[in-house]
Amino acid sequence: MISLTRKRLLGGLGIASSVAASAALGAACVASSSQSPSGTDASIDGANPESDAAPAGPDAGADSQPVGSDGGTDTGAATNDAAPEDSGPLDSGADTATAPQDAAPFVLAIGQTFPGEIAAAGGYVYWTNALTTGSIVGLPLDGGAPISISQYLPRGVALEGANVYWVTYGFGATPGTGTVMVAPLGSATATTIVSAQEGPYYVATYATRVFWTNYGNSITNDGGAVFSVLPDGGGETTLTSVQGNVTGHIATDGANVYVPAGFATGNVIMVLPLDGGSPAPLVADGGGGASSLVVDSTSVYWIANGNVLKAPLGGGASAPVTLASGQNNLPTEIAVDGTYVYWTNSGAGGGDAGTILKVSLDGGAPIVVVAGQIDPYGIAVDGTYVYWTSPNTGVVQAALK
Repeated sequence: MISLTRKRLLGGLGIASSVAASAALGAACVASSSQSPSGTDASIDGANPESDAAPAGPDAGADSQPVGSDGGTDTGAATNDAAPEDSGPLDSGADTATAPQDAAPFVLAIGQTFPGEIAAAGGYVYWTNALTTGSIVGLPLDGGAPISISQYLPRGVALEGANVYWVTYGFGATPGTGTVMVAPLGSATATTIVSAQEGPYYVATYATRVFWTNYGNSITNDGGAVFSVLPDGGGETTLTSVQGNVTGHIATDGANVYVPAGFATGNVIMVLPLDGGSPAPLVADGGGGASSLVVDSTSVYWIANGNVLKAPLGGGASAPVTLASGQNNLPTEIAVDGTYVYWTNSGAGGGDAGTILKVSLDGGAPIVVVAGQIDPYGIAVDGTYVYWTSPNTGVVQAALK
């Protein structure tokens, strides 16, 4: 396994070359970046994608906070020793200390400009700093210098093989200026795969294909579509167009693409066959309007209306299976490994009410991985760690799963 070790922060970026920071550093990081960047909206609201820094999670309603190691309202979730561990402040030297071997969070980056989406694979973690003066930032997990690529309104990010892929939304006042981008892992040399797009929002990859959603025109609320292309820009294909906007994440199992389609389409999860078949709902009842979804080898998992749900790949089920219900603490994004589904609860009560949770693929009591977070949002996992972003504090963190 890759063991993240503690080294000096690199100037300017506020990113550690390989970091397992202490609770003291974490508190200082949050305090130093608790203000939203000048001119940005501290809320996360996908209704106006040109000006907002990250898309919305569903508003689940009432305040209800899962229990963590420091107490709180009991929602039936088990705790997983999520209290930060003090291993001493991070200094300016090149000293190293292995990450605490429990679920205590440690800081990977501070001072980021609204970090949103995040992905981890191939020994790297990448995230988007989702502002007009934004960037794609990559961090090698076994040490080495971070990579930062300046981009205008970067949105979704995905890792596949030796490359990182992302989309940029484009200039809000100038429709059709979005792009689909690629760079080799560890490189700051970016290449445009496709340009002149109408508000690209999310991206997914499978083998030799890249898939993305175009939100469409946010003024007329139409023009949403899902596309596929080869990494060299050839073979561009429109998988579907919708009479409305395409909302939420996109995922693929290599046979189908799964995407939430909102507004005029009735907030359903659509199954788009790659062999050219007709699109169809994933489940007969529509699925409740997913804000975030992922797939593994058997199922599609998503968040809708405060619930964590799943359904078999390919569609055809009458209704989803509920893995966790009553997540009224504003669940936002979701990730999966071979054992658990993970998600961020941003914290309906504000302050540090946010949590990182997981539940078995078969359901059961949710487990709090990390509590006491401020507005956690994007989430990713690899074989050892869970990673998440906090847009309103500019912090990117990780913990053992």
